[in-house]
Amino acid sequence: MRHTQLVLLFAFFAVFGNAQNYYTSPTKPNCGTHSLFQVPDGSYSCREIIIFPHFAVGDPDLPIGKGWKTQVTYALPPQPKGSPLKGIEAQTQPGYYASGGGGSGFSLYEDALGVSDFFTSVTSSDQTAGSAITQNFSSLGQCPQGCASLPSVALPGLGQGPMYTALLGTDASTLDMVLASLTYSYANSGVNWQVSVLPVKSKDSNPHWFAPYYNLNGETTAFSVVNMAPADQSVKIVVRDGAGNILTGSKSTPMLKAAYADNWSLLPYNLNPNSGVEMLPGGFYAATAGNFFGQDAAKGQGTMELSSDQGGPIVVIVLRWKQDGKTMGSVPVAPF
Repeated sequence: MRHTQLVLLFAFFAVFGNAQNYYTSPTKPNCGTHSLFQVPDGSYSCREIIIFPHFAVGDPDLPIGKGWKTQVTYALPPQPKGSPLKGIEAQTQPGYYASGGGGSGFSLYEDALGVSDFFTSVTSSDQTAGSAITQNFSSLGQCPQGCASLPSVALPGLGQGPMYTALLGTDASTLDMVLASLTYSYANSGVNWQVSVLPVKSKDSNPHWFAPYYNLNGETTAFSVVNMAPADQSVKIVVRDGAGNILTGSKSTPMLKAAYADNWSLLPYNLNPNSGVEMLPGGFYAATAGNFFGQDAAKGQGTMELSSDQGGPIVVIVLRWKQDGKTMGSVPVAPF
């Protein structure tokens, strides 16, 4: 966790030590509910943290890791002629910058993927159609000394768990327009999985989520939950049928590591007292419904409810996959 913070702090100063004007403003911008910073050259930038609940990247030389890849894309939409955002075409104001890494609970393996290997920086480009950059993660790197603390779901050769991105922009409207998405995939021995993951704003983390549930006819539901609270907590999961009757009883995950406050959303670094505190992701837990509840108990269809036992915020992703292992995809989730 400390290593993650140091990487982000180093990146922050490194970026703005050579600041370019397409994601900073010479005057204080309207950041709305986003954090506001004054950077070393005297200019200003707004920032928002988004969370991808799950990624997976494998070591191609180990059986478990072989075939797992992750791709992250950031984009601004095409801008019409005369748009106030037209400056992105010439890398002038406004534009955006993105940097990120794994949370405190993402899965590491000895000599596996470390935070610095995930760190990436992307900027708006000079494309006239819009601004987009895709970053591919296709193999594990060397884990830096001091970052090899393992969560409860570590598999040799597989890095997985939550990923966050800090978006920096010249004003609130620019940040709100950035489209970010993550796709992780697995291809090996005739199996082809691909999962699309939309981010959740750190401030939109919620104690309660629900999603469609289906575990019949050779298909099943899987999930991953991430702790976004500043204290350790577990997550209770309940499955109901279409009439609201409980199918599975309730069962809780193990305790998940606490999320941690990002110092750059705190005063005095943050100049916007109305922005609130943004958290970086903590521990995670992932399982299929059959493995979690037992195959017989999990049979049926309806809804899955995922709620923190201690009342703190969480983020989730829910998947449906064929038990023959051939296909897998994500399903919608919503807070309640």
